[in-house]
Amino acid sequence: MIESIVDWKISNLKPNMETIEYIQDLKLFPANSVIMVKADGEFTLLRYDRDADSYTLNQWGRLRMDFPALNELVEAMKQAGVKKAELLVELYAKTVDGKPLRLPDYIHMVKSGDPALLQQIHIGVWDVLSVDDVPSTVAYSVKMNSAQAWLKNCKLAQVLPYALATDTFQVERFWKLYVEEVGWEGIVFRTGDETIKVKPFKDVDCAVLGVNKVTSYGKQNRFKFSEATSLHLGLMDKDGNFVEIGDVASGIDHALRTELWKVANAYKVAEDDKILWIKPFIVITVEYTDLFVQKDKATSNILKFTPNGYVKVGEMKFVRLRFPRLPKPPKKTFRADKTVNPNDLRLEQIPTEYLEQLTAT
Repeated sequence: MIESIVDWKISNLKPNMETIEYIQDLKLFPANSVIMVKADGEFTLLRYDRDADSYTLNQWGRLRMDFPALNELVEAMKQAGVKKAELLVELYAKTVDGKPLRLPDYIHMVKSGDPALLQQIHIGVWDVLSVDDVPSTVAYSVKMNSAQAWLKNCKLAQVLPYALATDTFQVERFWKLYVEEVGWEGIVFRTGDETIKVKPFKDVDCAVLGVNKVTSYGKQNRFKFSEATSLHLGLMDKDGNFVEIGDVASGIDHALRTELWKVANAYKVAEDDKILWIKPFIVITVEYTDLFVQKDKATSNILKFTPNGYVKVGEMKFVRLRFPRLPKPPKKTFRADKTVNPNDLRLEQIPTEYLEQLTAT
């Protein structure tokens, strides 16, 4: 595998996807709706050129050429008579017997440079942007049928498993087969107008460090009406310091807002124009769909709690929670079984692959 870093961006090609947890929340099934598995891999642009170099490019500018899955795809596209193509793909890993692996396994295999492990890197095609310099504007199912025909004899480069979807019963069967039995990360539902990811929520145990007095956009929220609508959260490092991980507002109903406001004021240790800081004694479970690096702030503050409040003692590259929310019953939000300590609130709750990605940004 040949790798290099380029200053090319592909973030504009990544679709905006609503994430839901329950298949039953899918309401409409227009003609040509497609369900497809979600691989736990790396969002990637693949540029194929019969007469020049073909390569993959991830969202951090890492360009890759000459590895088994890509070479296989190039030969297949030549045989199919395609001159050029731009594809959106997922680079991911599988076991030798074909079970999809998680992102940390993929990262390990790519970094190893081991030829045997590179044979376990797969290309999963999930969109066709253009063919022979002509933008592809046909129905999504037609695109996938064409790509499947090009790659019909490939073992390492294939279209991700997909099917037409007409009702929730069919989606449930697809989920059971591919997610529960085979082990794919989730599924993606595509219509002509929208893309929806069906993916179980992950969760993390956090300390409540304070109550936000303004929204993430700097506007006043319900705080002035004695309601806590958004909580500021932190994890703990091995030294017992807090690392900020973001806020949660979704799932806080009206009754809880007023109770949290009362608690926050009873345990207030400091206050500024944005946050009412409280003594760290509340542990809550927060659900999230994904993690991301905030564009304008890739670092998080490291805070030490003292009798006079929180003192900033450093910064570290860290992630934020995407679509955080308090769990729905019967799952517990407030964790009386946990305390504010470096084990219950450890940074290692964050999957290793996300922390590794920080070094690539």
